[in-house]
Amino acid sequence: MIPPLVSVLVTTYNHGRFIAQTLDSILMQQTTFRVEILVGEDCSTDDTAAIVQTYQARYPDRIRAFISPHNEGGHANFSRLLEHAQGQYLAWVEGDDYWIDPKKLEKQVAFLAQHPDVALCFHAVEIIEQGSAETASASKVTISNAGQAPETTMARLCLGNYIRTASSMVRRGVVTTLPEWIYPLPLGDWPFFLLHAQTGKIGFLPDVMAAYRSHAQ
Repeated sequence: MIPPLVSVLVTTYNHGRFIAQTLDSILMQQTTFRVEILVGEDCSTDDTAAIVQTYQARYPDRIRAFISPHNEGGHANFSRLLEHAQGQYLAWVEGDDYWIDPKKLEKQVAFLAQHPDVALCFHAVEIIEQGSAETASASKVTISNAGQAPETTMARLCLGNYIRTASSMVRRGVVTTLPEWIYPLPLGDWPFFLLHAQTGKIGFLPDVMAAYRSHAQ
């Protein structure tokens, strides 16, 4: 089998209301290369694991699921996926967000291939301020990264994280395992991006290609 060019890392915990839409948005990607989907399910207390297993059974050649027997925490869950990824490029999306452009992966791979000095690229996203759990209604939608420069560096990223996880793509091999100092930190995406930004520039694509949910859970 042809090795995947892109590994999509999906971290999920108690996302039963959302995970199907997340996986469908990855499966809809239109690419000229092979994509593998690695799902880390961290012992959810809802039906997330059952949904993930259903998708794995339906798409065994595309989805690999890692179901935790006990809750390990977000950093350990992500690190496991990182260690099993085979693609030349890594895209990361959490199980309550989703992609809205079927050409997202194709565009980002082309960008990184054309810009070898760029270590990390990201794009604009819809930010959905989610309504109540009962209605799952969206109260407000805004677009991220207004006025974003097309190219930035680690120095700018150190001032604050402006990269939404669902918009990111990095080159595999820069970080093969998470360093121990990350585990006590409340966030994992910002330091992960900083580690990559040490090795090259940060590129921005203005296309709105993902949706990020802001909700009580």
